[in-house]
Amino acid sequence: MTGETPIPQELLERTTGEDINSSVSLSDICYSASLRRGHHKYRLAIVADSKQDLAEKLAAFLAGETRLGMSCNDVVTPEKETKLAFIFSGMGPQWWAMGRQLLEEEPVFRQTIQECDRLLRQYADWSLWEELTASQETSRINQTQIAQCAIFGVQVALAALWRSWGITPQGIVGHSVGEVAAAHVAGILSLEDAIRVVFHRSRLQAIAAGKGKMLAVGLSLKEAEQALIGYETCVSVAAVNSPSAVTLAGASTPLEEIAKSLELKQIFCRFLQVEVAYHSPLMEPFKADLAESLLEIKPQTAKIPLFSTVTGRQVEGSELDGTYWGKNMRNPVLFATAIAQLIQAGYKHYLEISSHPVLANSISECLAKAGSELPTPTLRYGVGFPIHWGLPRSSWIFYVPKTLVLHPLGGQKR
Repeated sequence: MTGETPIPQELLERTTGEDINSSVSLSDICYSASLRRGHHKYRLAIVADSKQDLAEKLAAFLAGETRLGMSCNDVVTPEKETKLAFIFSGMGPQWWAMGRQLLEEEPVFRQTIQECDRLLRQYADWSLWEELTASQETSRINQTQIAQCAIFGVQVALAALWRSWGITPQGIVGHSVGEVAAAHVAGILSLEDAIRVVFHRSRLQAIAAGKGKMLAVGLSLKEAEQALIGYETCVSVAAVNSPSAVTLAGASTPLEEIAKSLELKQIFCRFLQVEVAYHSPLMEPFKADLAESLLEIKPQTAKIPLFSTVTGRQVEGSELDGTYWGKNMRNPVLFATAIAQLIQAGYKHYLEISSHPVLANSISECLAKAGSELPTPTLRYGVGFPIHWGLPRSSWIFYVPKTLVLHPLGGQKR
């Protein structure tokens, strides 16, 4: 139901009651409501699996009740509109069948992956499409180079799918390798340039496979830096994900010594199951090679604000050249700082663009004292993430009144 003014009770009762009590099917009711009527400022959305379910929820709405599967908004004005941020995860969410259902069922997602595969074949002797459709037994998804390119492809395809549904971000953050897809979606890198970045970044990092470790610790940045005293040349802070979640990376033996020290103090620490000690001193030798490999990329001014996890600030876009991506590979990921910048800029909603919500806890901790909404995942390990219709303010449905064309005709008769 939709109207230019709050939906009058008598209109709601008349226009829905007649259909519900007639022989008209539920699908026909929904078809007429969505495709044969205009979309206006005020909207009532109901999810129902039968006419009886629909009737009960309409009655509940008329009685002033709130139920799961029912959302009603007032008009969205510029003063009341809140901003949505896309958060692109880094390494960690990959698994052998990620995005498989979307490849089969969503043309936009499938076509984007196919285009990424076509462009990647200019550099790689393997196929992104074949890796994303491989069986569990033959999958190489956890190999560094394949993992990073696959994460990139899935993220770009997810963003394209959200855009096709009318969901676009007002701000973007990318964590580690996720910043490559983020830069593309922000309009800074063409898809071809972004493919070039993620290929060479992962190619060089793969050289360091097996030469170090990464350790997640329950410490603040200041506490983590104190734990590193005496180890600074071989271990460094790799990421600051939240006020109390830091990742360390570097040579294996020194990092194991740090872990033992923390365990004796009963401080949380856990080694990550990764091939490479990302963002550690082991990455330093590859910075110049990466910059040289990316001499031909042409970064542009951002069309959507990108908050850098290299600098912790919003970037213009043109500075994301080869030297920048060398820093992205080596320097610590200032994720908590970037999220703090989003909060300060008034962003209230956060959608994690990932095959599994690996950053959800960190984002939630950053948001805890800011009064912002909890982050919403796109996918989970195993299956897509079901929309929780009972929490419209914490999910993309909150944006339906402002931006989303719900159906192919958009309310236009043809």
